[in-house]
Amino acid sequence: MIGEQKAILSNISWLSFEYAVRMIIGFFMSAWMARYLGAARLGTLNYAGAIIVLLHPLSKLGLDTLVIRSLVNFPQEKNKILGTVFWLKLVISSIISLGLIATGVYLFLRTDNTEFSLIFLILSSSILFQAFEVVNFWFSAQVQSKYIVAIKILVFIVVTLSKVALLILQVPLIYFAWIIFGEAALEASGFVLVYQLKKCPFKLEWNTEIAKSLLHESWPLILSGLSIILYMKTDLVMLGSIVGEEAVGIYSSATKISEIWYFIPNIIIASVSPSIYTAKEKNKKQYYEKIKDLLSFLIRLSLIISLPILFTASPLILMIYGPEYLAAGTILKIHIWATLFVFMGTGISPWFIAEKLSNYSFWITFSGALLNIILNIFLIPKYSGVGAAISTVISQLFSGFLINAFFSQTRIVFRLQLNTLNPLKFPKKINKNT
Repeated sequence: MIGEQKAILSNISWLSFEYAVRMIIGFFMSAWMARYLGAARLGTLNYAGAIIVLLHPLSKLGLDTLVIRSLVNFPQEKNKILGTVFWLKLVISSIISLGLIATGVYLFLRTDNTEFSLIFLILSSSILFQAFEVVNFWFSAQVQSKYIVAIKILVFIVVTLSKVALLILQVPLIYFAWIIFGEAALEASGFVLVYQLKKCPFKLEWNTEIAKSLLHESWPLILSGLSIILYMKTDLVMLGSIVGEEAVGIYSSATKISEIWYFIPNIIIASVSPSIYTAKEKNKKQYYEKIKDLLSFLIRLSLIISLPILFTASPLILMIYGPEYLAAGTILKIHIWATLFVFMGTGISPWFIAEKLSNYSFWITFSGALLNIILNIFLIPKYSGVGAAISTVISQLFSGFLINAFFSQTRIVFRLQLNTLNPLKFPKKINKNT
């Protein structure tokens, strides 16, 4: 039991380390790239990338957690499971990639924006490498993510050094698209290599029954993944199509600062949620007290993050990105308030799991994404990036808080959220053991 706990903690530590490395170095690289490329060219790259990312949930087929569960429960069937999922992902990724490539060719032939068309073509091809994620699933199921993390960090270092070289050499924008493609190709190659080095031969077996079983379970997860991606990327896509690529560059520079904090509640919840699940079985009052304390802690933490950024947004943008991005200061002042509602919404996720109401999470996310799109249709043409930021905050307010008042099953947690918004009530110190 102790050995298992150590393995789990080690796994979490490796995954957290990878995220921290990517977040810190990636942020500074993004700032450097933004200064070099300028808002218009940065917007071109991010606009093309956002369109591609919208289709990622389809190429993933919602299989990630299902595959890991299957590998844990049926390790003797690993070759059939991994092989079947590989072929499923390869077929669907190929179809999506070919469709996107055809779109890119059409844009190249029919529009004057050849740079965007070529970048779109290059990024479309990178979807093909999604199939090799099956190796990642195997090591996750074995609680041995350190091998995958090592590959990802190594690739990240190579890619980062390559970006530095490109920035020093001041190359055209298209080279940065090739770097994104190269990162996907290197990761896929690394996954296969480490799988072989661990003496686990990569056998591509196919099993129709496994395919049917997994796909039958995965469709709600595909829809959920699409809703989340729509939520995250619809602003960039709609800004690019309605206003232009420069607006995407300005907007993405602001959201990079406000969204960098979104991982914090997940780390906290990973530590405290086990005690919440235990309390539900033993003491109902203590169960809700723990959720309330967690919510209060996260709300105040979000304010500690948001308030300083609110008052320093413009100087912060100027310092990080330069004068060309100064308009992002106003966007950041608005968008940073989404942090409050993201933290609130994430804070009640243990309650949904404990109450076995995870199906509501999909409808909540879908409703928020739909509201965001509708608001963007009205606000982006008039207010550009500021309108997109307003749409994001309102939709996060709705999906992270207000929507819980609409369902009888979730009104109790809505009242709990409402109560914790009282600034005069301070939370107890979060304790994951009691």
